Amino acid sequence: MGYLVANRKRIPGSYTLLFLLTVNVYALINNYLILSGHIKEVPVVFWGAFIIVGMFPLFLRAHIYTLIGKPVRMDCVNSSIFILWGVSIYFWILFLGWDESTKDNFFDSIVFREFPEGMTVLNALFMLINGGFFIDAGIAVFRRPKNENAIYGNPFVQAVKYARNLWVLNLSVYFLVSFMGVFLEEFLVEYMCIPIGLAVVYFFVVISLKRYTELYSLEQDFQGESESSHNGITITDDRADELLNAINKILDAGAFLDQEFDLSRLASEVSTPKNQVSKVINSQLGVGVRDLINAHRVEYAKKMLLDFDEKTETIEGIGYDSGFNSKASFYRSFKKFTSTTPSEFLLEVKKK
Repeated sequence: MGYLVANRKRIPGSYTLLFLLTVNVYALINNYLILSGHIKEVPVVFWGAFIIVGMFPLFLRAHIYTLIGKPVRMDCVNSSIFILWGVSIYFWILFLGWDESTKDNFFDSIVFREFPEGMTVLNALFMLINGGFFIDAGIAVFRRPKNENAIYGNPFVQAVKYARNLWVLNLSVYFLVSFMGVFLEEFLVEYMCIPIGLAVVYFFVVISLKRYTELYSLEQDFQGESESSHNGITITDDRADELLNAINKILDAGAFLDQEFDLSRLASEVSTPKNQVSKVINSQLGVGVRDLINAHRVEYAKKMLLDFDEKTETIEGIGYDSGFNSKASFYRSFKKFTSTTPSEFLLEVKKK
């Protein structure tokens, strides 16, 4: 699968996250070589940094898009990265035409805090393009998703909240670095403020991974249920709304309590092909069919746990009564939709 595609295939969020981390590692290596004075020995790393590190806004936007279910395309925003690459390559070509003495002076000026004019131009261009990516991603992530609150505990809603927090943090770092650039030397901004800002962003991502790991499994479920069967399907908005209403009525009636209830049964109940049912649920609610069914089961289990009688009931029994066919699937789904286990939820209920 290509990283930037023109169709509606989605890039797994774990891939875009990996790209972001790779960019950060490359930036750290480049900064170390500059500060230690060894960059003269490997100038290709220095010039490559403008191309690789310059992809940070592209990967960040792609990561946010994957979390909120938007397809990543080679549009005008993503295409703007070629401007930075073109200017970087231009300066690189000029550099290659210099004699060794001029090249050494160029790197000496960087190491000794006197940035060449070309570096200033590239840094300013990077910040400008970065701002365009932030604006676009902000519009996308804060636009209220259709049917965002269709089901309580929807992991899609969790993904949106996480993406919004990530965007706000990055924007804060962006403005802080820009502000520091007015008062501090460019050398300090480049090799102190920006690395610290990126470290804060990646620290946020890392500490969030445990809580949001299920979002990446959600994307895999989403793709597994939709991409293979949805290509070429067109459903009108009126038909989609009609079908979604029929699906909700069936689920509200408790059809999910049957452990055998799945996509095939749901499609049969609404007299609609499975691929159309799956497409409507994916596009309208932002979740896979299995997640939709399990979300209703979790909600039912939560209501039962509110009146839990430990003398006559067991937590596992409530899971089975809610439609789950195993203890493992019950606990996994409960944790996925509520960020807590059934046992922890029960303890909270007892405290109240």
